[in-house]
Amino acid sequence: MLNLRNYNVIKFPRVLQSVTYLLGYSREEICDRETNKLSFKKVREIIGDETFYQKMAEYKFAGPKTGDFRDYEKMGFLKKNLDLTEEELEQYSITMFKLWQWAQMAIELRCEDVVSRRDNIEELKNARQTAITQADERKEKLDQALTEAQA
Repeated sequence: MLNLRNYNVIKFPRVLQSVTYLLGYSREEICDRETNKLSFKKVREIIGDETFYQKMAEYKFAGPKTGDFRDYEKMGFLKKNLDLTEEELEQYSITMFKLWQWAQMAIELRCEDVVSRRDNIEELKNARQTAITQADERKEKLDQALTEAQA
């Protein structure tokens, strides 16, 4: 990774951009002013900083995320941003290829986590609705049995 800092120009800047977005960096921290074009000068400084590697090591894909998300931090944008071929990346740089793989895996795991949590909530809602329906039916039967007994 530190060898990337020695480059003057990089190919596939979207990979670095997506990784930094996943790690919580804002557009203003990594892009040219008021654009979505990666500023490699800014990213060089981020790559050289220990917090970048710490954020990668501590990245948590599971669980709900709090706060508002900007459009460029959403998984759909990041997936589209990483729509590259493995062969080109691997031929260009193993480091860039490994970053791409890490980002792909993080996005995939995050999406799976969101889907599983959503399905779990749906199952809980269905179970609750079934329990309420069964309780209502039991109450109806009990009321009917009481009225028959009183009659």
